[in-house]
Amino acid sequence: QYYLGQMYIDGRGVEQDYKTAYALFVKAATSRYGLINAQYALGLMYAKGLGTAKNLCTAHDLFEVAALQGYKPAQQLLTNMQYPPCPASGKYDVLLRLPANTP
Repeated sequence: QYYLGQMYIDGRGVEQDYKTAYALFVKAATSRYGLINAQYALGLMYAKGLGTAKNLCTAHDLFEVAALQGYKPAQQLLTNMQYPPCPASGKYDVLLRLPANTP
């Protein structure tokens, strides 16, 4: 699901479609295995407003979830980026709040 989502982001072999990529990343990020790179990719989508409404607080929460699991790109991003004050949330609760946009 993650790799197919990347194909939709890049338009590689399929027509570029951010909503489909978002839906695939949600499935990969919230699956039993909770793919860290899918959580990070979702954070990027929320930060840029691709395939879903822009939401820097949700992006930040997703980056934190990935960073807490040792994902270096998320750790680096969190140290280099400024985010607006966000309401406190249970870090992993963000995965339960993700709406799956269906194409």
